[in-house]
Amino acid sequence: MLIDPYQEPDDGPTWFEGDFPEVEADLVASTHNHFDHNAVGMAVGSPALLTAPGEYETPGIRITSVPEVHAGKWVMPNSLAVVESGGVKFVHCGDNRFDVDPTVASAVGEVDVVIVAVDDSLHLMSRAEVWRLATTFSPRVIIPMHFLLPGVVTPSSTLLGIEDWLGSLPEGTQIRRIPEDEVTASSEDMPPRSEVPQAPAIWVFGAARAAGL
Repeated sequence: MLIDPYQEPDDGPTWFEGDFPEVEADLVASTHNHFDHNAVGMAVGSPALLTAPGEYETPGIRITSVPEVHAGKWVMPNSLAVVESGGVKFVHCGDNRFDVDPTVASAVGEVDVVIVAVDDSLHLMSRAEVWRLATTFSPRVIIPMHFLLPGVVTPSSTLLGIEDWLGSLPEGTQIRRIPEDEVTASSEDMPPRSEVPQAPAIWVFGAARAAGL
């Protein structure tokens, strides 16, 4: 499964260090129709596409695209990609607004992992808004995305890193920096539910490119 593959904008500054790598996928999902999220044609093979609200299920995994709204000045649809697999529930927020409709939040419910857009340029949301969006779903783990990642994203994108954001988190927040190319997300790897939402852990990934096919 591949969520929000990217491509360069039609005009303006370069955003990425190189083309999106060749990735073979059975399913490609896009949360919204912006260039850095909608390159669904980049996947190798003949994957199913989920580019609008709906659901896709195959043995062992289910993804539900839940309609919501983009953050900031971009008034447009954005979907929350809710993924359930192996007893772990994820929500990939795309570029969602921080004040999720309460009905939508209730429908999504508690999740184990929230993947949320954040960077120190405050491109989409303030730090407080990022925290509000992420903790809406009482996650056990928060994974930041959509920031300046050397080797992938260029400074001309105007995005910045996340070190200031990490420094602003509540005292005692567990921050795990993950250098590996692959990570197994299981219930045993996450903080107990009793410690959440007061102290969800933060998992910070580095750059990891798919091997050429």
